[in-house]
Amino acid sequence: MSQILSVWIEEGCITCDACQETCPEVFSVTDDTCFIIADVRTDGKFDQNEGQATIKVEIGTELADDIVDAAEGCPVEVIKFTTGESTDAPVEEAAPAVEVVAEEVEEKDDSAIEIPASLLEGNRDLMILFGSQSGNCEDLAATTAKIAEQVSLNATVVDMAEADLATIASQKRVMIICSTWGEGEMPDNAQALWDAAIGAGAPSFSGVNFNVCALGDTSYDQYCESGKNWDDQFEAMGASRVATRVDCDVDYEPAWKLWLPEALGALASIDSSGTMQQEYVSAFIEILSPKKKSAGAVAASGIEQPDIEVSLSIFRYNPLMAESGRDTYDVTVPGHASLQDVLVMLKETQDGSLTFRTSSGAGSNPLCGLSVNGNLVLADCVRMIDLMAGAGEPAKIRIEPLPGHQILKDLYVSTKALDVSRERAKPWLRTIDRVGANTPQGTVIGVMSSTKATALHAMNDLVSDHLLHSLSETVPHNPSYLGPAVLNRLWVKVNDPRISKDCKEEMREILQGTDGVWAESDLGVMARFGRMGQRASQNYNDCRSELLRAHRFAGKSGRHVKWFCKTVKSSGTLNETILAAQTMGPIGAIANLPATLRMALGFTRTGGPMVRDLQGWIAPGKMPPIINKSVHDHHEVVALFNEFDKRF
Repeated sequence: MSQILSVWIEEGCITCDACQETCPEVFSVTDDTCFIIADVRTDGKFDQNEGQATIKVEIGTELADDIVDAAEGCPVEVIKFTTGESTDAPVEEAAPAVEVVAEEVEEKDDSAIEIPASLLEGNRDLMILFGSQSGNCEDLAATTAKIAEQVSLNATVVDMAEADLATIASQKRVMIICSTWGEGEMPDNAQALWDAAIGAGAPSFSGVNFNVCALGDTSYDQYCESGKNWDDQFEAMGASRVATRVDCDVDYEPAWKLWLPEALGALASIDSSGTMQQEYVSAFIEILSPKKKSAGAVAASGIEQPDIEVSLSIFRYNPLMAESGRDTYDVTVPGHASLQDVLVMLKETQDGSLTFRTSSGAGSNPLCGLSVNGNLVLADCVRMIDLMAGAGEPAKIRIEPLPGHQILKDLYVSTKALDVSRERAKPWLRTIDRVGANTPQGTVIGVMSSTKATALHAMNDLVSDHLLHSLSETVPHNPSYLGPAVLNRLWVKVNDPRISKDCKEEMREILQGTDGVWAESDLGVMARFGRMGQRASQNYNDCRSELLRAHRFAGKSGRHVKWFCKTVKSSGTLNETILAAQTMGPIGAIANLPATLRMALGFTRTGGPMVRDLQGWIAPGKMPPIINKSVHDHHEVVALFNEFDKRF
């Protein structure tokens, strides 16, 4: 009897969930790829199975058809498997089962519609036009193009900014994926094509078959207006609509997934002459539709994860005894359980004195942050399966309180340092009068451009001030430093058009001060902590650049930047001597004139007594290099400085 011996996932998974819907007993789709479930493998691991470990005999036999269906249904063909003959059961016992399967297959083949080979030959081109402001439509178009290969369509993804009406008019099959920007406006890359389509002299689309996927936001009155306009305009220009338009809200993927089999199935049914072969649409839809499991399948297969064995090493601190240590627990927990769920379980069953912050629901308490294997996480938001990456084999997880805060007991830390920093920064606002608008309810509200609002939201998307304060390596060693959480909030408010000029100036002075953004020692450390750290690091860089401009490059940092640029651009050499002198300012340069002259004239390399320079003959390699160094490709360096910095 034929069985699956091994199944694995190659690189390139697009996490479309098709394999998990077809065979949830074997496949589990994560945020980045697809894993082979540990319970079906002989090695008990939960990963892509790149080592091609075998799967259990009963799984390989009973679920062989489902695994094959999942592999054949994978749009990017990254599911691979090997087959063999099962020898676990006598041939006599296996024979009846083979007969039953053969009867079922024969019955299915009798009722199935066979797609003629002639339909799959000739012109099978599909143009996928996308109009996108944020990139979502472009991503959908690329994914759609890969899936179209299942029905022998040669899809080409085309940016509307690069498309022309004459080329579109020559196509037999066109799919449009377009978002709506602002109040019913076209995305920037689609505006020129739209103007041409509604203008005089637009060609006829009489030979074009099309359908439309529109993206929008139901909170706006002109919901999916751009997609609706394209749908109507193509029809007005003579094109034939082969599938009903789908309007997708902010969470667009579910609606797109439901619509796609019908949309691609209809386009695939068009032969090389451009004629729709309606009788084959259902056959193509069947190919594109994910294979659904019977009612006995796990309904929450995308949520439930297999049990995992893990060793938890938890930091403990007793304030009464002033003693600290670690407790270790070897536990088996569901992979989908949150870290908070596991800690609560340990508190209830093992040690009632274990102390930590909890929340009433996922993401409802930004103070329940913890350090897990060096990463900062919110205990109520992170799943145990997500903590397994880098946990080693066997899995070991170290749980500690957040750094940069006073530990009160076990994993429970004080927020006083952050609260004091907030109070010192005086973050209360003073607003200004600005343009308003009347609502349908008769009230007046302030208005802001969608671009500015989006930018402010992105700058402020920092999840938890508690975690952000702990990202800094400076906070534990500089008690006066306000910290990244407070300073990031101040920088966001400086960019808020609703804040008064005087209030912004006061906040800028705090940011520029000795306890402000210049006190942070290493932004690289902050940037390594995922999306939140990268966002905070970017805010710091933007803030520092703005402060340098606002203060006309005054102060030590500003002068250093200014004279570095001037020296390199004008001379083509890096002269650390002159740079150091000019960075000190006129008075500082005069005061340090003897050392500066000795260095500039080449008597010494460091500005110290000349006898010390002779030490280089005794201890080679201990002295600094010569201060003047040629800059390679000087014209390119000047061009870069001119492009990056228009201030000089």
